[in-house]
Amino acid sequence: MSKSGLYAHFGSKQELQLATVQEAGRIFAGEVVQPALAAPAGLARLAAVCEAFFEHLQRRTFPGGCFFAGAALEMGTRPRPRQGKRRRLPGRVRGPAPRLRGHRHRPARTSSR
Repeated sequence: MSKSGLYAHFGSKQELQLATVQEAGRIFAGEVVQPALAAPAGLARLAAVCEAFFEHLQRRTFPGGCFFAGAALEMGTRPRPRQGKRRRLPGRVRGPAPRLRGHRHRPARTSSR
């Protein structure tokens, strides 16, 4: 299939990229986040998510290592015409993180000094 034929299925190159990131997030959640949620909250869950992440990398689910690290390096130098939508996508990947810690996320407080 040609590049233009592939892009035609998604409407544009950017839509293909967004669909790829969404699918990678779904795979990551299934292989790393969901299995870790079975562990008790706290240190055991943190250890479980780390172990699941390292196993995910060893299986080479995405050749080249962590999909998100690679995508961040590649996309970080490009213009961001769809920046608003891209900013929302990582939240989907990070969404389960507060449950991994066993408490609600609270932003770090900064002193006014």
